[in-house]
Amino acid sequence: MHENARLGLAILNSKDNRPYEALEQLNTLVQFFPHHAQHYLARCSMYEKRKEYEKAMKDVEKAIELEPENPECYITRASLYLSMKKKHLANLDCRTAISLGASPEQVSPLLSNLK
Repeated sequence: MHENARLGLAILNSKDNRPYEALEQLNTLVQFFPHHAQHYLARCSMYEKRKEYEKAMKDVEKAIELEPENPECYITRASLYLSMKKKHLANLDCRTAISLGASPEQVSPLLSNLK
């Protein structure tokens, strides 16, 4: 039941090309800790890799609902929008993330993909 250990294991499984195990662990984290945006963001990234954009969008929207002042939420959604070829919306989210305190170095890889 250790939250950070479970999240670390999910990330490790994702990097080790074990997407099923990683997604199961993220689903468990969301179930046990439904008010923690970081779990929705991690699961969103998994869905994005699998091109399950509707599920990814639901998760990032939930994360923004939980933590509207968290720049990481907008960076994650900008990445998702880029995957969906919605550059204008990605640009808006990048700018929102910067206005909320994200460093330009953190956002610059996304902005360079907008050109």
